[in-house]
Amino acid sequence: MAKLIEALNPGDKVEGVFIIAQKKVGTKKDGSRYLVLDLADRTGQIPGFIWDDVDYAIKAIADEFFLRISGVVKEYNGRRQVTISSFSRVEPSMIDLNNLFPGPTKGLDALKKRLEELKDLVENPWLKQLLNAIFEDENFYNRFLQLPAAISKHHNYLNGLLDHTIEVAELVLGAQSVFPSLDYDLLLTCALLHDIGKVEEYKVDRGFEFTEKGNLFGHIVIGYSMVRDAIRGIANFPPDLTSKILHIILSHHGREEWGSPRRPAFTEAYLLHFMDNLSSKIHSADED
Repeated sequence: MAKLIEALNPGDKVEGVFIIAQKKVGTKKDGSRYLVLDLADRTGQIPGFIWDDVDYAIKAIADEFFLRISGVVKEYNGRRQVTISSFSRVEPSMIDLNNLFPGPTKGLDALKKRLEELKDLVENPWLKQLLNAIFEDENFYNRFLQLPAAISKHHNYLNGLLDHTIEVAELVLGAQSVFPSLDYDLLLTCALLHDIGKVEEYKVDRGFEFTEKGNLFGHIVIGYSMVRDAIRGIANFPPDLTSKILHIILSHHGREEWGSPRRPAFTEAYLLHFMDNLSSKIHSADED
């Protein structure tokens, strides 16, 4: 396995795939040009220099976001840099994104295990069917595990959507000793489902990006439609329970100006909104 940027030392050979965070053209004292690529992975950035055949390199690299780089680490004015000897394009499907983008501190396996434990806590048979109908869809599940919870600010890392979802569910469970009369099967189910629209709102391409569908509709409307369709696939699903679930999905941002089509209209909806907001605000504060 190639060394990560934080572990590179002068004299090390470099061979691996990097994000091209930025590229700049410089001019040498003799008037000739050189190309600087800011190489990035999940541990940081390091400048990479192409000294020869610069015109070819500029044209060949164009707007590539990922490149396979070969070179050697050198030190100049006390700072590390890479002298690039060769580069090549790489198919995104062949890239281990976990090496390039940051991930959760808890680890994916631990998060997956906790997700299953939280699902198992739901006792209402209708809500169990709904959770199974959604999370047993392999295509959905794989995207849910990978994607961030946001493009910037809170949980904006690989597996961030999963991490944030579990955090909201844990916060909801923590409120049970204070407000024991609430419907915690409903709350836990909606905590696990409230952001599922983000699997179609975001994509990992040139970094974390919005999809066209995400730009047009946003994750709340998308998630509402996904949950509604899953409920329609369950025969005789209780109408009153349907209304409560869909209202919580629509209202979980709390205010219209924050993107919610509706404000919370009953206690469980209020609590879910506040716990979602608490999770996002704490992470946003940590990054300021």
